[in-house]
Amino acid sequence: MRTSALAGIALAVILCGCDEQLSDEDVSGLPAGDALGDAFAGDYTMELLTLSCEGLCLPVQVSELMVLHVCDVGARQSGTARVSQTDGRLQIDIDGALQASRLIGGVDGDGSFDVGGVTTAASRARTFRSRVQGTLDANGGTGSMHTSSTGRSNIPEQQCEARLELSLWR
Repeated sequence: MRTSALAGIALAVILCGCDEQLSDEDVSGLPAGDALGDAFAGDYTMELLTLSCEGLCLPVQVSELMVLHVCDVGARQSGTARVSQTDGRLQIDIDGALQASRLIGGVDGDGSFDVGGVTTAASRARTFRSRVQGTLDANGGTGSMHTSSTGRSNIPEQQCEARLELSLWR
């Protein structure tokens, strides 16, 4: 993994409306790209900022002491992200994120990438499907993310879409 400092990667995470909910097939089994090497691999500090929410995005009571906020405008999630690259295969593992935390797909030699993933939270009460498409270069990158979340709490099935901004720094 590279250890050089990175000015920053700002990935604009844009989520569409509830009528365009992602399926498992939309975010899984994405092909590898044509890149060679591991130029984008490394550990990053990351932050997700929720910009907007759409649909039924009510909190889920996980336990007496914990409430899972599916989408909360202005909320910031921070943690670490480990980017792994083996030629055209790209994987982004995000610690501390509510959205899909393992995104797998491909990266091309020009830095364009397409990754996606599925994860569950709150004892499988919520399912998050995310797909990010964008570009990376030696100084950072940009992209857009579509995330859908579905699940149940003490009310009927909930479906939520959100807009987020993801930033990564080495």
